[in-house]
Amino acid sequence: MTDSPSDARETDGPPEASSVEWFADLLEPLAALAIARGVGLQTLLDSLKLALVRAAVAADARQPGTGRARLSDSRVSMMTGVHRKDLRRLRQRGPSALGRGHSVANAVFTCWLSGAAWLDEAGEPRDLLRLGGGAAADSFEALVNSVTRDVHHRAVLDELLRLRLVTLVGEGDSNERVRVVQRAFVPAADAPEALEFARSNLADHVAAITGNLDGEGRRFLEQAIFSDGLTAETARRFNLQTREVWQQVFARMMPMLQALYEADQQSDAARDHRVRLGMYSYAGADDRPVDDPYRQQPEQG
Repeated sequence: MTDSPSDARETDGPPEASSVEWFADLLEPLAALAIARGVGLQTLLDSLKLALVRAAVAADARQPGTGRARLSDSRVSMMTGVHRKDLRRLRQRGPSALGRGHSVANAVFTCWLSGAAWLDEAGEPRDLLRLGGGAAADSFEALVNSVTRDVHHRAVLDELLRLRLVTLVGEGDSNERVRVVQRAFVPAADAPEALEFARSNLADHVAAITGNLDGEGRRFLEQAIFSDGLTAETARRFNLQTREVWQQVFARMMPMLQALYEADQQSDAARDHRVRLGMYSYAGADDRPVDDPYRQQPEQG
């Protein structure tokens, strides 16, 4: 068992001779996801080309100086290896249909779990009257209105009911209430929200690793403990325990972040940064074939 920080930067990156293997190991779980979802090579190649181009544009934008001309296709092509005809094709595809914003339902649910006004003395989310648009924290309608005025509270309620995160108590009565029945916003695997969570969480995780390795002095939390040689039952139990630990982290950090966010809304400074704190666990069998002809084997000494 060991502690494995990504910020233990010893070289400028993987040696050229092993770059293919290094990136293949990194991409293999995503490749498994692509196979499971029926996504083929051409789509993945287009995704990689688009990612390279976006990274090149972002890298250029970070360079000091103002008034620079837009990157030419020739320059982008030289930086990335993406052919200029592909650059034209990627531009013609238009903006991605995949939203990068946060789900309103998620924002409302998170506020309910972390905002002091919506919690009881034990720190648990209170049952809320379904209707009641006053400023007092006594209704689900007021909760939604505290997060957004752009989406009707009934639409948010329907979504939370669909995700089985809440239930109605005394349905049809004048005192009908909404009750939290789950403490984590975990959409179904095929829901658009699940795809967006996966994209944003993994993207920022990789961005933290990249920041730790790029030599610019940035240091982000990115560490892990791990062990092999375990039984399936031990791995299962450990995975369950990690969820309990996450609930403790959430209960401590989310109210702090909410308070920081609310304070920044009163600031005149530019609000153009974001933060993300995540935690992940994985438990599975060591079932990759040792005789895989496509996997680099250790040299025999």
